[in-house]
Amino acid sequence: MTCYKIHDNEYTDYTDMRKLFVPRTHNKLGDRSFSAAGPRLWNEFPLGLRRPGLTFDSFKKFLKTHLFGDRSA
Repeated sequence: MTCYKIHDNEYTDYTDMRKLFVPRTHNKLGDRSFSAAGPRLWNEFPLGLRRPGLTFDSFKKFLKTHLFGDRSA
C-alpha cells in the first residue's frame, strides 16, 4: 500500500480511492504535461470507469456514455 503525504499530518491511500497521484507543477507548461494532465483527467472519471477489472471494450463503452451521455432515448 502506497500512501502520499497531503499536508503535514494528513496521509491518503490512493489505492483505496483508485486515484492517481498528480505531481505538483510550477507553471502552465507543467500543468499541461502528460505526467500531470493524464492523472488529473483520470481522477475526474467516475469511480465506475476506474474499476480494476473492467475490460477494454467495457471501458470504451462506459467512457463514450460518460462523455456523450446516453442518446438512445
